[in-house]
Amino acid sequence: STWFNVVTFEGEAARIPGETTDNGMSSFTASALLSPPVGALTPYGGIGVGLFRQNVGSDSDIGRLRAWILGAKVKLGGLIVLKAEYRRLELSGTPLLEMDSRISAGAGIAF
Repeated sequence: STWFNVVTFEGEAARIPGETTDNGMSSFTASALLSPPVGALTPYGGIGVGLFRQNVGSDSDIGRLRAWILGAKVKLGGLIVLKAEYRRLELSGTPLLEMDSRISAGAGIAF
C-alpha cells in the first residue's frame, strides 16, 4: 500500500532454501518504506520487523527479525514492474543458519 506517493507499507512472506532440501528459512515481515518516485524509477528504503522459522534436519528455531531495506523498482510501459532489493537482516537468539542479508530481483504486473 502506497500513501501520498511517498510512503509504502508492505507485508512479505519469504522462503529461502538451504543447501539441502531439509534446510531453510521462512520469514514474515511487515515493513515501512520511504519511496519517492522519480519518473518511472522509484527508489525506496526503510525498516521491517517480523518472525522467522529456520529448520536444519529435524531441528527448528523460531525467532524475531529486523530488516534494513534498500531497493528500487522501475515501471515499463505502465504495466510491467522490475524490482531489485537488498535486505540486511538481524535474527534474534542463536539461529541455526547464519543469515545476515538477502538480495532479490523480480518482475511483476502493476494494476
